[in-house]
Amino acid sequence: MKILMVSLDYPPTAGGIAAHVYELSHAIKNQGHEVSVITLNVKDQWKKYEDDNGVQVYRISLKGIGLTYGFEINRFIKKHIRKYGKPDIIHMHGMRPLEFYNIAGIPLVYTNHTSGFLKRVQKGGYRVLLMKKLFNKADLILAPSEELLDIPFDVRAKKVFISNGVIAQKFQRDELKRKELREALNYNDTDIVAIITRRMVWKNGVEFLAKATQYIKNKKLKILFIGDGEEKEKIVEHFEKNYQKLGGNSKILVVEKFDWSMIA
Repeated sequence: MKILMVSLDYPPTAGGIAAHVYELSHAIKNQGHEVSVITLNVKDQWKKYEDDNGVQVYRISLKGIGLTYGFEINRFIKKHIRKYGKPDIIHMHGMRPLEFYNIAGIPLVYTNHTSGFLKRVQKGGYRVLLMKKLFNKADLILAPSEELLDIPFDVRAKKVFISNGVIAQKFQRDELKRKELREALNYNDTDIVAIITRRMVWKNGVEFLAKATQYIKNKKLKILFIGDGEEKEKIVEHFEKNYQKLGGNSKILVVEKFDWSMIA
């Protein structure tokens, strides 16, 4: 089968969606299918095309503001199809590519990833009506959590919850790499390091974790938080305040970005 993935996020962009699309694309490719990815070229800093170990990656530069992203993405998709032929399936990740989508004759799979969906549901009103219009374009709706599959309106598509998988082979202890990372982050061998990798957005509840750090008692416990997001300023403020309460013992470290392939 020919499968076309459409996602604004793909490595080297950091984040959970980027990692999800990367791993899914390569897993499908390894099953013998032909996989292409259309993604965003952030600030034109990467190649417009690359063969990523058998996955064909096409990066586009979006010229307009946020409201025109959907139009530009879909114009590129149509151009891509004219040049390379119709895929058997188009799989979209995130709501933005759904905007202006009007391609007939190709099954559309949509994975609902983002906290933006939950915020729109919470605000209600016209936002829910707009989402209903977008979601009804899909022939199959997937979500990595039951919360993101709880759609407050009827849709024609089947809804399926599939949790994100774990590639066990990537989680092998590497003492040399562990030592190098600890030295780079100023951790001692005796430190107990708790790593949290979450985007700082409302749905992830990171603010509650940040507030709870005031109760840390074990002086050897260090928290390494890897993430970014719209609630970053508020969350970092909680971390810093609790850091002072703990006597400035370097217990909490916030890193915006980290090579996702190194986290395991």
